[in-house]
Amino acid sequence: MTTVWALGDYPSVAGEVIPALGPVLVEACGAGPGMRVLDVAAGSGNAAIPAAFTGAEVTASDVTPELLDAGAKEAARRGVRVRWEEGDAQALQPPPLWGDPAHVTDLLGAGVTEIDARRQTLRVNAFATPESFRDFFKARYGPTVATYRRIAGNPERVAALDRDLAGLARSHDLGGGAMDWEYLLLTATAR
Repeated sequence: MTTVWALGDYPSVAGEVIPALGPVLVEACGAGPGMRVLDVAAGSGNAAIPAAFTGAEVTASDVTPELLDAGAKEAARRGVRVRWEEGDAQALQPPPLWGDPAHVTDLLGAGVTEIDARRQTLRVNAFATPESFRDFFKARYGPTVATYRRIAGNPERVAALDRDLAGLARSHDLGGGAMDWEYLLLTATAR
C-alpha cells in the first residue's frame, strides 16, 4: 500500500483540489499554543502544517516516506515546525469506513468523550470539465494511477474506467465544474 500512495503526485491533490480542508479540520479541533496534535495518515501535511501555524506541537504520521518528505519540505518552506514520523494506520480498516461515525467511534473506544460527528461538504472548483477531473486523478492520485497500471494491457477496461471517471464528475457537476464533496468531520476529547 505504501507504493500506491507514492505513485502520482498526492501533494498536488492536497494542494490544488482540497487545500481548504486542512484549515477546516484544524479549526474544528481548536488547535493552538500548548496543544499537542497528532495527524494520522497525514500525507504531505495538508492538516499538520496549518495546525503548526496555530502554535501547536504537531506530529504528522504516514506510511509513505515520499509523502512525509514532501510535507517536511513544504513545512520548511513555509517556516513551521512539524515532526514527521513514519507510521502505519492501515490496521484501522478500509478508508471508506472512516466516513462511518459508528466505525470511527468504535476505533476511538472508551478513551474519548464529547464525540461530535457531522457530515459536511467541501466545494471543489479545480476541474473545468469532467475529462479534466478524470485526467488529473488518472495522473496524480496514487490509487487511481495503480488501477490504470493494473489494467494497462486491456484497452476496453481502460476505456471503461475513463468513461466512468468522467461520468462520476459529470454526475456531481453543479455547473462550471464545481462539485460538493462530502466528508465526515468527527471530533472527540481525550479522557
